[in-house]
Amino acid sequence: MIHSTKNSSTNCQLIMNDYSELKNYCYRLYVSFIKQYTKATTLKPTPEEIDNVKAFCVLSHAALEEYFEKLATKTMISAKRKFDGKSLIDKIPINQSELDAINSNIIQLVKTLTLSSGYYIYSKKNSEALKNYKSKLEKAAQLHIDNTILTLNDVVELTKKTDSYTNEILKETKTFFE
Repeated sequence: MIHSTKNSSTNCQLIMNDYSELKNYCYRLYVSFIKQYTKATTLKPTPEEIDNVKAFCVLSHAALEEYFEKLATKTMISAKRKFDGKSLIDKIPINQSELDAINSNIIQLVKTLTLSSGYYIYSKKNSEALKNYKSKLEKAAQLHIDNTILTLNDVVELTKKTDSYTNEILKETKTFFE
């Protein structure tokens, strides 16, 4: 499959632990701030009740935000690790269903890296790796516009360092994202 069972189960366990912690924390907030008022005999809340509901909302919102930030970061780091490993498939699929699952996971991996990199690139336009790569693309586009017949040396020069540009951009993205 796309990833080893050990890494997959470890990542799922971490996510489940984070989710369980989130649930427990929100429940503790409920008990601390709201539960005592659920059996109120009046419909109009007191100022103390209003303050407690607001406190519950703010702290719950912060906990949800932190959970999704951690989840997104873990997903991006995992995707980058798989990309860096250059070994996405470690088992030959035995049926169409497994092949479809592999393709789905690869597509998700590419989307994760693309979205992470896209977010980074548009929020920080001074990436040296991106500037260098962009200049190669502009040079290739100009050669095409000029109808220049490319030599083998031109092709080598224009395609040289593509992996290093990708790795530099993804490294910058990972740092920014974290």
